[in-house]
Amino acid sequence: MADIRATFVSQKISKIRWKNIVKNSLEGPDTFVTGSWDDEENKVCLWKVNREKKFDEGDGRGTEGDVDNDPIPICEASHIGDVTGLEFISEDHIVSSSSSGTVTLYKHHTSSQTLGNSHQWERLHHHCNKPCHNYNFRHLAIPINGRDFIITICLPARKSSVNFSRITIP
Repeated sequence: MADIRATFVSQKISKIRWKNIVKNSLEGPDTFVTGSWDDEENKVCLWKVNREKKFDEGDGRGTEGDVDNDPIPICEASHIGDVTGLEFISEDHIVSSSSSGTVTLYKHHTSSQTLGNSHQWERLHHHCNKPCHNYNFRHLAIPINGRDFIITICLPARKSSVNFSRITIP
């Protein structure tokens, strides 16, 4: 039977994403990020699951292996609006989209265990006050779409954005 863990977080969680697996690693990720919605102050939180070795206690049942402990919050940052999208885009960067139309690039500072705002593209869909919905990260660009049928390409390296296309649906 599987070992199931539950942790009360006192937030409405809208998104949860595991950190990417390191190439050539046999171990799964131990860090994940959550984003909240419909709270007085929404947050993006980074969590860690500590794994401990469990050894056979001499009962001969072969119980050796890893045991997952409850998740531990590492750090958190405020988020404007509801979190509508959340993804690790590198080892220490997380991108989130918002119901306010804002996209935020967070950086995890491992030395101080803080989550800082690296860059923000504010109100990308401001002309109609629409949220950002979907995005994907490939090749150093983040394409984002909103309910206004506009696709915006955010470029983290240049900290700029470009409206790519306006699609009108009859």
